[in-house]
Amino acid sequence: MQGVITREDINPVIKFTDYSPYAEGIDKESYTYNDLNKEIDAFKNLLEPKIKKENPTVVIGMQASKEQFACLFACYELGISVSIIDYERADDFDVETYIDPKTDILSPIDYFVVHKADKGPKYEFFKAKAIEEIVLADQKKDYTPNTTIKAKPDTIAIRCTSSGTTNTPKKIEHTHEFLKAVAMRNTSMYYGRFGIGYNLNHGSSMATYFLPCLFSKDTTECKNLRHFKTYKLQPDWGKTIAMDHFMISYKIDTEIWAKNHSDPNLNLYTLGPISPEIYGKFKDVISIFGSNETSGPTLLCKLSYYMEGNKKPFFKAQDDFYGYEIIDGRMHVKMPVYNTVHNTQDKFEIIDDKFYFKGRDDLYRINGLEVDKFHFEQLMYKILKGHDKGQIVYDLVRQEIYLAVWNKVNEGKIMKRFNKQLDDEHKITKVASLNMKQFLSGVKVDQELLREHFRNNV
Repeated sequence: MQGVITREDINPVIKFTDYSPYAEGIDKESYTYNDLNKEIDAFKNLLEPKIKKENPTVVIGMQASKEQFACLFACYELGISVSIIDYERADDFDVETYIDPKTDILSPIDYFVVHKADKGPKYEFFKAKAIEEIVLADQKKDYTPNTTIKAKPDTIAIRCTSSGTTNTPKKIEHTHEFLKAVAMRNTSMYYGRFGIGYNLNHGSSMATYFLPCLFSKDTTECKNLRHFKTYKLQPDWGKTIAMDHFMISYKIDTEIWAKNHSDPNLNLYTLGPISPEIYGKFKDVISIFGSNETSGPTLLCKLSYYMEGNKKPFFKAQDDFYGYEIIDGRMHVKMPVYNTVHNTQDKFEIIDDKFYFKGRDDLYRINGLEVDKFHFEQLMYKILKGHDKGQIVYDLVRQEIYLAVWNKVNEGKIMKRFNKQLDDEHKITKVASLNMKQFLSGVKVDQELLREHFRNNV
């Protein structure tokens, strides 16, 4: 259907396999498009009678699998928008009464769909937050064909949030028409066998990887790696589950995974920066530049572009799907379908059609004066002995500056060392030793979550 995402967009020749690791090896379930088609009907028959308003929302709480795919496409066809929960919390969602800013933005959550009842804190949190929980193990499935299409081109397909790097995050919504246009444009990137480890974990990965892999006429096999992170404990799994494409959105997970795996046929995709240390382990490593606001790829950086000859990393425009304009050094992306322009706040320099990333310099004012962020970063590098050892956190609401350190330190001593070299207007007011993994959202550290943690818990 033109402008609406449906199961008809999926390449029907794809052979699907769901892999699940366990102590003695790897269990698997194989199925065809026809099997998936029947499962989508069952989910539509389950969900359709529950719809009481236009464009309700759902959080899908299943691993990558036939069940998750079926639920997703049933929601697409019924006009139910999918909320992307791509963030963690320092309390591991253990405090049900605390509604973090991003969950608050994505509320209300009409349906929370899970395979079976769980006892984990994240499960309990969203169970309490959702208007209705749907436990599939308790449902009797009706496989009667269901051809109802309630979605329209302007129906909201997914909801997510902005990163909240500088201030409170904002709700991002993408329509069927936009998401489908981006996904179809990206099908040319994918062929053969593709793996899914994460797919509902990031607002931009839906159209940059997941959907185009399913829609491409050149793909042949889909391999769902359920409980993905446990695979890093089995270094030889790649010999059993061979792939041509695999996305790991998180930089930290990409690096950990690459320590145990290599494959000369594999194109590895990430939504963050590329580590040169993994050069030569794969066919290529491709960084997708985009955002929840733009989806993408707006630009592509390939490790193969610049490693030979030790050149600096750079991005290239894939085609003319997006438009680009550098205004005052910052990238402005002309959005297709919406016909709008988004200022990414990222600094770029263009030389010979190559886009060189120059970082971000969003303006911060604390106590009425602009913060010298470069000085803070250099000071952190000197005291913590590395740029990746911590994170400066700017709270423009409370007008405070915090320091998160990603290992155990003497917090009082570190604060004194910092503040000894800072002026009176700009001081570090709180220091905390934290686990970075608990604050990741998509491909980067969730600044708003950090701010909330310092405000309420430090």
